Order: sequence, then C-alpha cells, then structure tokens
Amino acid sequence: LAPGEALTSGSLLAGVSGRPVIGMQLPFVLYRDIHGGDSGDDVREIQRALQSLGLYSGAIDGQYGARTALAVESLYTRLNVAKPSPEQSALAELETAQEALNQAQIAATAAPDDQAAAAALASAQKALSSAKTAVLTPVLRSEIIALPANTVTVVALAPINTQIGADTPLASLRSG
Repeated sequence: LAPGEALTSGSLLAGVSGRPVIGMQLPFVLYRDIHGGDSGDDVREIQRALQSLGLYSGAIDGQYGARTALAVESLYTRLNVAKPSPEQSALAELETAQEALNQAQIAATAAPDDQAAAAALASAQKALSSAKTAVLTPVLRSEIIALPANTVTVVALAPINTQIGADTPLASLRSG
C-alpha cells in the first residue's frame, strides 16, 4: 500500500523478502509463531479475527487445529500469496511417525493376539495423529501486523530495499 491508503483487517500491507505482511485486527502483537497443536489466548484471537473475515466458523476455543489452519490457508489464498510452510523438523517427524505406524501394523497383523504389538500400534497411531497436527499451516508472527481497529490509514511505508529494524519500521499507521 501507499501512504494515505486504508489497510483493513485481512489485507496485504506489503511484501518483505518475498513474504507477505498482513494486517489483522488483534488486541495485541503476536509474540510467537503458532503451529498445529498450539493453544492459548493468541490462538483464540487469531480465530476471532479469521471469523470476522468470514474465513473461520469453528469454536473460538484457543486450539490451533485443522479448522483454524484451513481458515489461515483461506486467508493466504484470498490474498493470492503462498501460505507459510511447516517447519522441516515437523515434516521429518511426520515421515518418521508414518514409518513407525507401518511397522507397528505389520507387527500387529503378524501377531494379532500380542498385547505388546497392539499397544505399539495404538501408540504409533497416536504419534502419527500428533505429527499430522504439527504440520498444519502455521501462523508466522513475522507475517501478521496487529491492527488496533478494523481499518487504519498508512501514514508512511519504508521504501523498497530499506533495512527494516527498530530505527526504521516497515510502516507507520494511524487509527481513529
């Protein structure tokens, strides 16, 4: 956007290093990246913001699950920008959990009356479920700017190729 233009919740402010910076009406600045399985007040506020944008229809429960991740993906799709990817470690954990489940299924099939094999299978299924949750589309705090109101005015925006930092913010915004 340019100085003087309005930034509304759920809209794109700018791009930084090939990634979007999205304005969302939130009561506080996000203090962490939010991943599948996370919970808390920040997740609850993301759910509220997504609900007000018509992207989320689930319970405002503060649990980052598949429905919340789908709403986040819808936001990125609406803005025509690539969604953030899960961390590589989470993807590796998913692959490991899938292989462990495959092995547990083989063992349980070979010995259907073996209690240890049945317990290992149940444990592997639980681990795979947890790993699937961990690879849901995350909310990256670096890509979300908290807006104090649904619409704010862009007062200033750093020029292209500016080193963004404490002394040089990306943007100055005005509300009210």
